[in-house]
Formats: sequence, structure tokens, C-alpha cells
Amino acid sequence: MGNVKVSVAFLLAAVFCQLLLLPSPTKDLTDDVNGLRVVITGASSGIGEELTYQLAAMGAKIVITARTEYKLRQVANKCKDLYGADVFPIAADLASFENASLVVSEGLNKLGGMDLLILNHFGDVEFGGYQHDPLNFQNALVVNMMSHAHIASRSVQALSQSKGRIVAVSSAVGFLGSPFMITYATAKSALNGFFTSLRHELTFNQSDVSVTLCHLGYIDTKSAERIKDNLILKPSSKKNCASEIVKSSMNRMSEMYFPAYFSWVHVFKTLFPSVMERAVQLLYKNV
Repeated sequence: MGNVKVSVAFLLAAVFCQLLLLPSPTKDLTDDVNGLRVVITGASSGIGEELTYQLAAMGAKIVITARTEYKLRQVANKCKDLYGADVFPIAADLASFENASLVVSEGLNKLGGMDLLILNHFGDVEFGGYQHDPLNFQNALVVNMMSHAHIASRSVQALSQSKGRIVAVSSAVGFLGSPFMITYATAKSALNGFFTSLRHELTFNQSDVSVTLCHLGYIDTKSAERIKDNLILKPSSKKNCASEIVKSSMNRMSEMYFPAYFSWVHVFKTLFPSVMERAVQLLYKNV
């Protein structure tokens, strides 16, 4: 009976904490976004591309980066044609720390400062049984976690001057784990640890820079298309996902979950770890 009471009390506390994470009532963010100087990584497709369109439509001035220059230019030209927005493409492979540093410095030069940094890039996600390869593991960590930490660290000074925002796009596999995507899940788990700790340290140092950590589920992007036959889940809208990321960043939320029910998954994992472990395994098929 005592254990039941403890579980109920913990659940109520968890629900209360999740309610604290909810954004403020929906409002038009155009006035808040208009004129913001934004850097978005991984912006040539998927969620990053959609974020660029939504922020450009609200009047942001944006630097976008990814590996493929012609795709970036297509995104920038579309923003110019549709919204008359200033969007500056910088092609760079962020597996290189030198390139990552250049993106920050060039971005600051083009924008004259920085108000919002959205770290959305990631390397190719390999799906399949785990085969240990130290070099591949290292590369996955560099692209999917360490480059994010490097760019954020190089941007903190500029963001401090503008009382800016950092948004780190992570994945639900970072706290749930995932079979067949072990290196990616490991990198996202490390990403969560870094940006949660960075948020604590910025708060401790009385910095006005906020850190929003976004835990995303299965989203309808081209990269997710490759694993659709292996999951029983249906993908969620990248347009809606981008919209929630924008809202969360402007509200300076600490954590954001999309789809929203993943916040409850996090709670139930804490309360019923063995049940959630089995539930994760049941998401996969045809493997």
C-alpha cells in the first residue's frame, strides 16, 4: 500500500511538472520574431527548411547552413520570393569544428549579431543491428552532438549581448533509447546532457540566454522516410513540429516535446521502466 501511495504522489508531482512545461496561450508571434537575427543549422530540408520559411514569413533575418549549397540557395530564394526576407546561405560540413566556427563568425558578420540559434543538423542515421566501429561511432558523436556543443559555445557571447535564445533539436530516442539506432540514440542522449547542463550553468551565472531542448518523435521528413517500413508509428507533421519549436523558443521553454504526448512517455518511463522498455521494442517491425 505504501508503494502505491508513493507512486500516486510521484505521478501527481510529475503531472504538475509537465504542466509547468506547457507554453503560454497561443498568440501571434510575428511582432516578437520580426527583426530577429537567426542562425539555423540543417536548414536545406526537413524541419530546418520549414523553420526557415516560418521565421522568414514573420520577418526574421536568417543565416542557414547545411552541406548542400544548391539546396540552401533554393530555400533562400523561396524566402526572398514569398516573403521578401533576407536569408543568407552558408554551405558547410559541420563534422569539422573549423567549419562550425566559420559558420558562427560568418553568421555574426552577415547578421550583425545573433538573437536565436537553432541547432537542427544531424548526420546520416544508420538503421540496423549494432556493429561496433570506433571511427563511425566517433563521427556520429561529432556530427550529432559535439558540433552542436561547439557552435553553441562559440555563440554564447553574442547571444549574451542580445539576451538571446539557444534551441537544440534532439530526439525521443535520447531518453528512450532505440534498438537498431544505437549510435544516434547515444549521441542524442549526450546532447540532452550537454544542453541541460549548459542551461543550469547559464542560470547559475545569471545569464539571460535561454536554452530550449526539443525532444522530437517520428516526423515526416525525407530522412525518416528510410525507416518507415520498420516502425508501426505514423509520422507527425514537420510543419506543425516547426511551429511548436518556434513557439517554444519564443516562450523560452526549457523542454519541448513533439508530439506532445512524448512528455507523458518520459513520465511513464520513470514510473514503469520495464513496461516502457517493452513498449519501445514493440514499435519496430520487419527487422
